Amino acid sequence: MKKKNLNIDSQTEEFFLDNIKKNEILSKIQQIINSEDVNKISVLNKLVEKFEEKNKDLVFQKKNSLLKNDIIQKYDLLKKEIKSFKKRAYNKIDDYKKENLKKKLKIIEEIKALVNFNNNINTAYNKFKKLKEEWYSIGPVPIKNQNNIWENYKHHSVKFYDYLHLNRNLREMNFKYNYDEKIKIIKKAESISESEKYNVNFMVRELNYLHKLWKNDLGPVTKDQNELLWKRFQEASKKIHSKINLFNKNRLEIEKENLKKKNNIIKKLKENNEITPVEHKDWLKYIKLIDKLKEEFQQIGKVPKSNNKEIWSKFREVLKKINLKKNNFYKKRKIEIKKLVDEKKKMINCVREIINNEDHLSNLKKVKEIQMKWKSIGPIPRKISSNLWNEFNELCNLYFKKIKEDKQKISQEDSKIIETKNLFFKNFPESKIPKKTNEIQKYFFDKIDDLIQSINCSSEKIKSKIIDETCNFFENKWNEISDKNESIDMNKFETKIYILKNSKTKLNQEYQHNSKKIKELTINLNQIQNNLEYITDSSTKKSILKSVNGKVKEIISQIDFIKSKNKVIKNYL
Repeated sequence: MKKKNLNIDSQTEEFFLDNIKKNEILSKIQQIINSEDVNKISVLNKLVEKFEEKNKDLVFQKKNSLLKNDIIQKYDLLKKEIKSFKKRAYNKIDDYKKENLKKKLKIIEEIKALVNFNNNINTAYNKFKKLKEEWYSIGPVPIKNQNNIWENYKHHSVKFYDYLHLNRNLREMNFKYNYDEKIKIIKKAESISESEKYNVNFMVRELNYLHKLWKNDLGPVTKDQNELLWKRFQEASKKIHSKINLFNKNRLEIEKENLKKKNNIIKKLKENNEITPVEHKDWLKYIKLIDKLKEEFQQIGKVPKSNNKEIWSKFREVLKKINLKKNNFYKKRKIEIKKLVDEKKKMINCVREIINNEDHLSNLKKVKEIQMKWKSIGPIPRKISSNLWNEFNELCNLYFKKIKEDKQKISQEDSKIIETKNLFFKNFPESKIPKKTNEIQKYFFDKIDDLIQSINCSSEKIKSKIIDETCNFFENKWNEISDKNESIDMNKFETKIYILKNSKTKLNQEYQHNSKKIKELTINLNQIQNNLEYITDSSTKKSILKSVNGKVKEIISQIDFIKSKNKVIKNYL
């Protein structure tokens, strides 16, 4: 026997309908009309009823349209669509019921055909079971045909059972099936009769349903079993009827007691409303407790009619406050989680960019810092966290794999490059250095080109080290020459820049350093000149000007020289 879904009472249904705001009702009505879903006709009727109830003072105003607000005017425009939808829906429902009638008439004809002595009895019985299941899966028929079609079906079903009785084994099997199903019905009735958790509406509804199953849906059992089963079912039914009668007799007292119970739950909800959880895990426990109290409230039966509206109003009010607090928390948490997720995604993208960069070793420190930062970021939902972590961890593992590969590769390359560089410095032909300064510079440039061409360095770290060492080497060579010759500062600088052209980073650094020095010298020069303006005594000013004139010339000379240096750098940028 299929278990019937337990519906909450009408008060609960009304509670959820009441929660729909006026402006939302029209939107839901429009959605139903647009959907063309005729199965929602009952929902549409309830929404219309609810809307008119909430706006009963204005919705029926015919004369003075000025009294109607925007919502009422929208509803007036919808009325025609509602009427048209209902007409289409009821026509479809009528067609649906007529189609169901045809299907049930066909099943009756197929049952009639089963009563044939040429049929295999087992095949016939299995076919009958399928037809029976199909019968009860078909929806309602037109009201005028209900009794006739049911009596017709029952008549031919009995005839088939009589036909089955000709086969003793199959009859016993059928009896066994019917017996088991009736036991299930009895146990369900006994469970309801012994329990105190069910309200009177549920008991009435469920008992009627069980009696319908017993009377219409199940076939016979043996005569001795039939009497015993029916007696047992009747006893359980009587107990349920007694509970229903007792309730009806003491309805007012019971409803008053229900009112107390509901007020107690509202009190507990208010007490819990004073509590504000801080963490998500605390909110989960909090929500579970609130849901339990809500369920308890909804399971309690009716209260006195005069108190019904008030009690539901209190219930809704406290739940509204709790839900508002909960929604505010999760709205804020959602924003925080998004920030954390975005931050972790940025870190993932950063590692991915580093992997795509050929120079992996130079970013080792940065990757380790990212890993440490990842651990320090606050918690996010497990599912999101797990996916992000898997992606991040996979990229980090790939990075360190590449680091390992690069180290193995670089270690071999480095040894060859360093050896080449050392041999260059060791075997530098001192004796072949020309005498003239311009020739010396060209000679050095050629040797620098030879060195750079002889090394093909993939490591930026090694490359940077070799450039620095080469700069120092040739600076020393120029210093040795300057000891025996005139000052050659610019030649020395040009040689340095010729080496640095192989590193744009170092060139930019040199340029920025010079620009900074120019700025500092300019500020110093302006300060000296401004100080002279404050001296009013002409003799004093003349004396001071004479003493600082040499210094001013020196600063200007330095600025010009550094500017010349930057011009040289610009040629290579």
